[in-house]
Amino acid sequence: MNDKDNLTGEIFSVMEPIEEHISEPDRVRLWISIDRDYRIVGRRNRRMRIFFRTLAAAAGIAAAVVVGVLVNREFAAGDVHGVFGPQLVADYYPEKYSEIQIVLPIDTLKVTGNAEITYDENLLSISSDGALHSYEIAAADEIHKLSVPYGKTALLRLADGTSLHLNAGSAIAFKAGMPGKSRVLYLNGEAYLDVARDEDRPFEVITDRMNVSVLGTSFNVDAYHGEESQSVVLVSGRVKVGSERLDGEYVMRPNQKLSITQSETVEVRTVDTEDYVCWTTKLLKFKRSDIADVLRRLERHYNVYFLCDETVNGLSITGNMDISGDCENALENLSIVSGISYRKEKDGVYAITMERR
Repeated sequence: MNDKDNLTGEIFSVMEPIEEHISEPDRVRLWISIDRDYRIVGRRNRRMRIFFRTLAAAAGIAAAVVVGVLVNREFAAGDVHGVFGPQLVADYYPEKYSEIQIVLPIDTLKVTGNAEITYDENLLSISSDGALHSYEIAAADEIHKLSVPYGKTALLRLADGTSLHLNAGSAIAFKAGMPGKSRVLYLNGEAYLDVARDEDRPFEVITDRMNVSVLGTSFNVDAYHGEESQSVVLVSGRVKVGSERLDGEYVMRPNQKLSITQSETVEVRTVDTEDYVCWTTKLLKFKRSDIADVLRRLERHYNVYFLCDETVNGLSITGNMDISGDCENALENLSIVSGISYRKEKDGVYAITMERR
C-alpha cells in the first residue's frame, strides 16, 4: 500500500464514526474543509502533522455537533487571558465561521457584514451595514483578537493611528491601546498596513515564519498558516524582516517583495506593488499565475469551493479581475481570459474544467 492509500485510510478511520451522526450539509462542509486543508499541506510528508492537527480539529467540531454543543475554542473569549503570543492566531479555521468576530476579555462580538473597526483611546467602534456600535475598553493592555472568515474583509484603525485592511480568512491579535516600547500585532493571513510613524516605538508584525519591524510605512503581508510561501511587499518606507529560522535580518526597500518558503528559502525581487495591494480595492491582478493560486484567492474571497479536474492543471493566468461583484461574475471573467468553464454543483461549490474547442 502506498503513502496516498495509507493517508486515505487514516482519514476515513477518523471520520467514519462521526459521519453517521451528523447531517448531510454538515458532512459536506466537513469534507470540503478536510480536502481544502489537504490540498494546502497534505502533499508533503514533512507537513503531515499539520494536516492531521487540522483533521483532528475538524473531527472534534463534528463530534461537538453530535452532542449539541459547539464551542468556539480557538476564538473563545477566555482565550485572550494569559500570554500575548502567536498561539492566539495559530489555530484559526475560517471556513468554519460565517461572521467577523472580535474577541474581548469578557465577550465575543460578532459582525454580520464587512466591517470598519476603530480604536480611539478607551473606545472601540464598529460600523457595519449602516449601523454603528461602541464599546468601552477597560485597559490599554487588554488583548483583542479579530478574525475574518472567507467571504468577508475588514478595515481596522488601531489606537496608534495605524490603518489595516484584513483579507478574507485572516486573524490578528493585538493589545487594544498598543502600549509599550513596541507595537506588536500577530497575523495569520493577509493584511495591508499603513503604519503610523513613531520613532520611539517600532511596529512589529509577527507570523509563524517571520517578524516584520517598521517605524512608519506601507506594506502588505501575505502569511496564511500552512501555505508554501509567505511574503512581504513594501510600498513605501523601510522594513526589516527577520526570523528565528533565518540567518540575520533583511532590510527591504520600496517596490521589493521578500518571500520565505516552508523550506526556509528566501527570495527578494523588485515588483509592481499595485499587483499585491489592489485586493484592498476589490481588484486582483495576475501575471503568469498558476490557476490553482488564482482559484484559492477566489475561494477565500467568496467563501466557495472549486472542484477542478486534471484538464486545468498547470494553466497560467495573466490579467485583471474585478471582484466587487458575485462569484459567478468573477468566474465568467476568468473563463474569458483562460478558456475554463464552470458549473454550479450546489450552493458554494463549483466544478471547473477546460472548455473543449
